[in-house]
Amino acid sequence: MIRTLRSGFGTEPLSCCWPVGLRASDLVLLRWGDIDWKEGWISVTGKGRRPTRLPLSQELGKALVAFLQHARPPADTDIVFLRSRAPWGRFRSHHAISAIVAQAIRRAGVSCPARGAAHLLRHSVATEMLRQGASLQDIAELLRHRSLATTQIYAKVDVRRLRQIALAGGGAMLTQAVESYLAVRRAAGFELRSDGAQLQNFARFSNQKKKRFVRAQTAIDWAALVPSLPHRARRLGLVLRLARYLRAEDARHEIPPEGIFGKDSRPRPAPFILSPADIRRLVGAASRLSPEGSLRPYTYSTLFALLACTGLRVSEACRLVFEDITPDGLTIRKTKFRKSCLVSLHETAQAGLERYLVRRRRVAGGDDHVFVSLRGRALQTWRVDAAFRTAVQAIGLPRGTGRRSRITPHSLRHSFVVRALETCPPGRDRITQHMLALSTYIGHSRVADTYWYLEATPHLLQDIVTACETFMKGETS
Repeated sequence: MIRTLRSGFGTEPLSCCWPVGLRASDLVLLRWGDIDWKEGWISVTGKGRRPTRLPLSQELGKALVAFLQHARPPADTDIVFLRSRAPWGRFRSHHAISAIVAQAIRRAGVSCPARGAAHLLRHSVATEMLRQGASLQDIAELLRHRSLATTQIYAKVDVRRLRQIALAGGGAMLTQAVESYLAVRRAAGFELRSDGAQLQNFARFSNQKKKRFVRAQTAIDWAALVPSLPHRARRLGLVLRLARYLRAEDARHEIPPEGIFGKDSRPRPAPFILSPADIRRLVGAASRLSPEGSLRPYTYSTLFALLACTGLRVSEACRLVFEDITPDGLTIRKTKFRKSCLVSLHETAQAGLERYLVRRRRVAGGDDHVFVSLRGRALQTWRVDAAFRTAVQAIGLPRGTGRRSRITPHSLRHSFVVRALETCPPGRDRITQHMLALSTYIGHSRVADTYWYLEATPHLLQDIVTACETFMKGETS
């Protein structure tokens, strides 16, 4: 595959990515001074600006020397990898390297995603090491992951190996069983960020108690460490599902009893529904955010309007890049359940987005995200939350207290769904089709999650009651 690449860049970036699991961003910033030829190390500063030394193999060293002698453009800079056309300089972002990797993969006859192709090599490193018997801890150290949970995502494709680890027979520690259980579930589309941390905590607790398998009493003791009864129930429920999974292959794992601390399901908070007038005022308040004259007020006013008219999740909107905007609508990649979809835009929404993009493209920087912060980087959800709270306060909407009455950016999505339900046509078959179409559009994994809005929204529920009363009166008259 590497031999199929023909460009001034050369094949060395691919060679670098493969043996040591470098990120494409590492290659963009790599300098000759970062390479210790005598000691055999490559120094990189990855995410979080953490300096790390990686091994420089003989094969990799030869590839870099050959690249310097025969492929690297002549330029007065110590940046290792340069653009193949003058003016020679470093790549503006890691996306260019991913494009080169994607080109090589396609020429080798292998299908490849449009974005993030260079990261496939890191995935391959993790998977191959796992197949060769390396532990997740060893893989995490090479790939410079702070958390094993991140490594499990990279290694998730080797399900056969994960199942072997999960069988805890032969004395495998419970920590490994938890890691493989989480990796398999994440491979099925679950993120399990909080739940994963909780289960890893349970595994450490069990190891301290010298328990190599799930024990019912150990699970109860661990769940009881928190003061809240609902929290205890949720913790015990996590272990319960883990134990069922592990016991299917190894009867030495015990399944804790249910209901000791009550139900482990938390009540879903009632949605806060914004009226069309509230949304207009909210977008207007966002357009007046400080600093005046900057891109920020245009960013948030456009973002809030887009959320309100499309029903997108905040995270989905924050991940949008320029190439996701097409004449047919917005391409949403890797949604909550790691699916991709196309979201159509009304012509007025398309026009508003185009007006924003005119200003957005004036912002310098290599980041291609549609919505960026003042620093020119992709918006984080916590920044969106902060801007939303400021706009809500400016127009005097009640923020509420507690989970059941809070107004959040997700309220824009809730409001979109309710408005869509209000337009549902009459007739049993047409209602069923409308609900199914809406559920598919907004990305619900179950249509029951869409029907939930009917019982959680008072005025929709009142409409149902009124319709039932009218029907009954018509039947009895």
